[in-house]
Amino acid sequence: MDINLLIIEDEMINRKTLAKMIQDQFKCKMFEAETGDEGLRIIKEHAIHIVLVDIHLQETSGFEIVNTIKKISPLIQIIFITGLVSSEHIIQAIRLGALDFISKPVDFDQLLLTLNRARYNVLKNFHIPSTTILIAEDEELARVNLAEVIRDDGYEVFEAENGLQAIDVFSENKIDIALLDVKMPKMTGSEALVKMKSFSDDFEAIIITGFSDTESAMQALRAGAFYYVKKPIDLDSLFLLIEKAEEKLRLKRSLLYRNRENELMAKVIRKLSDDDQYTIKLNDSSRDFFQQYIDMIPISMILVDQSYHIDYSNKLFQTFFSNSSDMIDDAFISSLQKYHIKTKLEDLKKIIDKVLSDEPGKTYVDHKYSDFVLTHVKAQLNQNEKDLVIMLIHSRIDNI
Repeated sequence: MDINLLIIEDEMINRKTLAKMIQDQFKCKMFEAETGDEGLRIIKEHAIHIVLVDIHLQETSGFEIVNTIKKISPLIQIIFITGLVSSEHIIQAIRLGALDFISKPVDFDQLLLTLNRARYNVLKNFHIPSTTILIAEDEELARVNLAEVIRDDGYEVFEAENGLQAIDVFSENKIDIALLDVKMPKMTGSEALVKMKSFSDDFEAIIITGFSDTESAMQALRAGAFYYVKKPIDLDSLFLLIEKAEEKLRLKRSLLYRNRENELMAKVIRKLSDDDQYTIKLNDSSRDFFQQYIDMIPISMILVDQSYHIDYSNKLFQTFFSNSSDMIDDAFISSLQKYHIKTKLEDLKKIIDKVLSDEPGKTYVDHKYSDFVLTHVKAQLNQNEKDLVIMLIHSRIDNI
């Protein structure tokens, strides 16, 4: 499936430069618009999947344009680009369903990560197989037969008859898993792997080797291959390796995406505090402002103290977890499990204790239960100070 991408940017040089950068490393059909109205016209005339929009357009704001875009097609993936980023802008962008908020000058590695995430969401929305596999094998019959079997299992498959062709295919398409024969004309599988790694590290490689050529396989593993299979290929073993490679890639990408979310939410948390010490004022005069602010955050959020008491929660948490206890206890865990958020009470308490033992501002992402992101803050309660943990609960319900 071809991805249609639209850039809405009123500064021509910025727009053309961004389009060139993207087309060099992200396969898509590119559309450009100078104004919001022109962008809306293109969206109505073409099946646009991803929109990059500058928040500050001459005639209107990017937020207004995106609000209209979402009414036309709610599934379009939105990425905001701006020179000035504020926590209010981030919250407004997330509330509109934006995928990310990229600052100028654009960090292209960050943008490419976000574009690949958008691509994954587009394919998922259209129920199209998202994992792409490249088979590089110089024996035509073996390659064609293997490609047919893998396609029948629901994967999108690309073929190459030598190492050089494999690199061309890799550079022109988004490849998730590369199956590389270790011995091919023009360039070996190991050499092709090294070259691919110089382009991108966002894929996994499985080496295909002869029965007695273990040394070449070991060389490929040192070059970054996930694993290897020996000829004649056992299909059950190969599909098991493919599934494991998919899982490793999914976890790696999930960590990158979650880290990016953490960066955005860190900006929001800093807004809640008045200095770099991550101290939140919860005096009598400031509590209402604090509650109003966290109610704007479109992710379930609670503040927990050292006794595991939930001192504050935002509207989204209250809406979906209304039957939850005001403590981190068995009732709280049960309320999470109703929304397929799996954790154990003793594990969650240990994580809270660990976060509280670190300095304020330290953000902790639990990789076992990746629905949680926690940050240690200080709360100023009139003349007293209290340690709290801000806990963000990422779940499917946050996007309903």
